Amino acid sequence: MHRTQSEFDNQLAFKVFIFQFINFYSSIFYIAFFKGRFVG
Repeated sequence: MHRTQSEFDNQLAFKVFIFQFINFYSSIFYIAFFKGRFVG
């Protein structure tokens, strides 16, 4: 549990940033590395 509200807010902002970063770049990595290998 977080001791203060600001500590909670900082952790939440960090988690949201990481989540959005992964969501944004996962499609780029998917197209670049996986899709290109399996196309005829």
